[in-house]
Amino acid sequence: MSNSEVNTMLRKVTFYDSLVGYVITSILYFTYKEYAWMFLSGLIIAVINFIIGGIITERVLLKNKAPGTFFMFTKVLRIFLICAVPLVFYKNNMYWMIVYLLGFASHFMALILYAVFNNSSN
Repeated sequence: MSNSEVNTMLRKVTFYDSLVGYVITSILYFTYKEYAWMFLSGLIIAVINFIIGGIITERVLLKNKAPGTFFMFTKVLRIFLICAVPLVFYKNNMYWMIVYLLGFASHFMALILYAVFNNSSN
């Protein structure tokens, strides 16, 4: 996989994430307005995590520019970020944490869409 292939994949998955986020956030906005931004924040954190992970993995595997310790440090830092956000929201409302995690998990819908449409175009 080349640099341009990784960038293309990141762009396409981010596009599918924006579609999933727009549709589900719109539905939540008109039904449960207070949960719409929590869902969207979970999805945004997932997208940021995916992009950072893709860039760092590309540097480590394809370019051999980042040392293994840097890779592990960023992995731990990303896990901390993912876990810290819902813990902050949990103090206010337990349902916010659940909606945040659903938003984070909805990133997998974008990955499935990418896999389905990428295979059909090849």
